[in-house]
Amino acid sequence: MCAKTAYQNHGCMKFFWTAVLKTTIPTALIYIGRSEEFFVYLKNHNVLFSTDSNTDNIKLTCFLIGLLWAGLVIPIQYERLKAKYDNQNNQFIKLLGKVKDVHIEAICKHLGVNTKLKTRVFVKKRNYHNLLKKKKNREVFFGLKHVDGISDEINSDKLKFRVAPNPQGIIGLSYRDRKRIIDSNVRPDNYNLSHFQKSQTEDVKFCCVAPVYDEESNIVAFVSLDSNERIEASNDDAASWNKLINEYCYTLDKHINKH
Repeated sequence: MCAKTAYQNHGCMKFFWTAVLKTTIPTALIYIGRSEEFFVYLKNHNVLFSTDSNTDNIKLTCFLIGLLWAGLVIPIQYERLKAKYDNQNNQFIKLLGKVKDVHIEAICKHLGVNTKLKTRVFVKKRNYHNLLKKKKNREVFFGLKHVDGISDEINSDKLKFRVAPNPQGIIGLSYRDRKRIIDSNVRPDNYNLSHFQKSQTEDVKFCCVAPVYDEESNIVAFVSLDSNERIEASNDDAASWNKLINEYCYTLDKHINKH
């Protein structure tokens, strides 16, 4: 592991200094092409022996090369690096999606159902109205966010739930109690929902919400698994069910925290 880490660090440093060199060279050439002091210094130190016309030609050549490098070569190199990064990122998202599918399949198999559970991610939303409120009266909201490779398609990106005070939805209860909550028979009237929230969740029959924590044990997101069909999650299988959910959330939480 140490050798691998050292190799990776060496590769990062090599990439860094290569990038610095590639951006410094055109800057230096443009400076030389526009500088009188540089050539005066070389002449005074007997480094350069040339006529004024030759000096002008050298300056023009350096300036044009630097300008061409900065205006053409660097953008091309940037686009190549960006394309390489996008390709690697797309491959990672596909891999993450496959890992997600494996976990969902295992959970559904454990529950003995054929329906596919859908994954949603809720993250904390900024609420600028809180600036004018006392701390105890400040409202905290968590809203839907699409995370590539994790989130299934959503009908609305405006759906959010208040988690404090007066919690709304299963998200709110999970935040209040700081624990995973499973509802095998979701009834919107039980969760203090607004008319808009009910319209967006009225087809949900099964829902499992699990909090995602940061290093300081603050809740930074929620992973929600839901289905349009009722799913009976037996209390006798609670331990194995919790283990599967824990493994699933552990797989996702690092990627969620980056967003």
